[in-house]
Amino acid sequence: GRFCRNHECGNSKFWYRLPGEPEERKARACRFVPVPGMEITVLSAELKYVLRDVLAAGSNAGNSE
Repeated sequence: GRFCRNHECGNSKFWYRLPGEPEERKARACRFVPVPGMEITVLSAELKYVLRDVLAAGSNAGNSE
């Protein structure tokens, strides 16, 4: 992906929600440690592009034909 080396580009931004908390928080994936039970609510365009295969596989989970 097109990510910077100094954590300032913003291409790894995402929004998430912690368990039991109604408000969303913003973070950079390059500087974030995942928390059990967290829900990712929005991904930046660059993260969507880089993770497109994983996201497609996840959306097809449970579809047995």
